[in-house]
Amino acid sequence: LEKAIFDDASLVAAQFHACSMEFTSFTDANLTGVHLRGNFLRRANFSGSYLRQASITGGSFQSIDLTNV
Repeated sequence: LEKAIFDDASLVAAQFHACSMEFTSFTDANLTGVHLRGNFLRRANFSGSYLRQASITGGSFQSIDLTNV
């Protein structure tokens, strides 16, 4: 899923486990209840996304953008 674009997407309760998501964009996405477990999220963009009740554990979060989250 590297460089995938999920901008403005509704990913309510989506589950991503042990994925490589480097440079992936979730700008303004609805990530309510999402489960991100053991993912490689280097330089992922979550700016403006909605992360209520999200579970983000393990993995790599180097240089992620959480502007206006």
